[in-house]
Parts: sequence; structure tokens; C-alpha cells
Amino acid sequence: MNTACVSIMNMSSPYRLSFVAFFGRTFDEYMQMFATTPEELRTGRTLDCPSGPDSFIAEGLRQGLDVVGCDPMYQFDASEIHARGKASIDATFEELKKNPDSLHHKNLEEFTRNKYLALEAFAADYALNKKHDRYVHASLPTLPFADGSFDRVLSANFLMLYACVTDGGLYDGREFDLDFHLRSVDELARVSKHEIRMFIAASKRAAGDGAKAIEHAWSLLPAQPGVADFLVVVDEGVDLRDWERVLFLMAANADFGRDLQRNGHRIAIDATRKVPGDARGG
Repeated sequence: MNTACVSIMNMSSPYRLSFVAFFGRTFDEYMQMFATTPEELRTGRTLDCPSGPDSFIAEGLRQGLDVVGCDPMYQFDASEIHARGKASIDATFEELKKNPDSLHHKNLEEFTRNKYLALEAFAADYALNKKHDRYVHASLPTLPFADGSFDRVLSANFLMLYACVTDGGLYDGREFDLDFHLRSVDELARVSKHEIRMFIAASKRAAGDGAKAIEHAWSLLPAQPGVADFLVVVDEGVDLRDWERVLFLMAANADFGRDLQRNGHRIAIDATRKVPGDARGG
């Protein structure tokens, strides 16, 4: 059985992304986002795509992991990419200050500090290891890797988040239409031998948005004959490694007459906090 989680941001007011942010996360944040551990990643080769200026590659290499990151911004040298990363962090958090409910579960100061910590660790390692092909200049939906080059692929907070608003994303731009995102998922599947772990983020501001997140996730991950899929949608900030917490939220937030969807071998549950208008099931 394939098991997946979708993170959804509960917002009381509309929030749009006006530009593609270029900032990353710390290694520990990656472990939480993808519900994994260094021990699990120690077997096989891992691709992070798009990788951005995160510290996952730097810390992974320090721990002896076989990890590779790719990103279109890796065309620049270390000083240029550091400057672009800092400018993007500054611009992003100016926008977030105007929309404080978009980070309802986080301390903004700590969140910002982690972005700068990730950027500094990334920049130092990028200068050393780009020449060793640990940081590859590449863009979805076409990657320069042979079929099955990696045992697993990690992909966070780009696919679907940066779809245009009419396709269910948060992005004001039009260059990443739904077809782009679907072809990108196919490309990640092509280069992976075993699994893709995607952290799909969506926004919830109205009744029924949890169900829409399920529909979007299923559109990205088509059903496979003979394979059962179990999908849980949770609020942003839930530690996906803590399955006791996930199970608790399924019991506390989900009405199985309303929040459970089944389609053949596929089962999905909306375990997000409900908003006015989410009617109880029968």
C-alpha cells in the first residue's frame, strides 16, 4: 500500500504568491516534512528536486548520505546564488508580515532564522561540491538523468503550490500551468527506482477545500492497477513522522460520513480542522 500525506494551510483570508520564492529548509525540517530519518536515507541514492538553497544536501553529505540536488538557479556561482537567496528571503518575509495568518502555527522570527541558517550552510557547501555534481543545474519537467538514476526523489513545496490559482494553486503567474505540474511528476517518476515523496501544500479558506486537496493529489498520482493508496490531508505544521498524532487528528477532525473518499483501491481522509460550512456527514 502507498501512503501519503498532504499538508494544507488553513487561512482566514486569501493569500497569493506573486513570485517564485528561492529559500530553503534545514536538514531537520526536511526529516519532518518527508517523514524520514537519516538511517532510512542511508540506503540508496536520493534526489532533491527542486532543491533550492536548503541545507539538506550539505548536511546529508556530512552524514555520509548519497544525495544530489537540482535546481534551475544552480546556473549561478556561490556568491550570486547567495545574494539571490537572501533577497528572496527578505522579500518573502515582508509579504508574510502582511499575511500573518499564513504562518499561524509558526514563530515568524524562528521561521526566518531557519531560512538564513539553511542558506548559509547551503552556500558554503555549494562552493565546495558543485564541481562534484552534488548540485546540478536542471529544470522540470526535463531532467538530465537516466531512467531510475535514484532510489527515491524528494520534492517539496513547488509542485501544485506554484500552479496558477485557476488550477488550484496559490501562484499569480501563468507560466506553470497544470500540464507542467503533471509532466513534472511523470519526470520525477522516470528518474526514481522506487518512490517519490512529495510535500504538496494547498490553502484552505473555504468549506470543501480539504476535499479539493484530495482531488488535486489524486490527479498528480494516478491510480496503479493492483496497488492500494491511502491518503491523509492534515493541517500545515503536523509532524508527519508522528503517526500517533496523525491518527488522533483523523479521529478528532474527520467525520467519516463527510471526510472519507473512496475510489476503487484508493482511500482518502480529510483530517484538517473544519471551517464554517463544512457540514457533518450522515
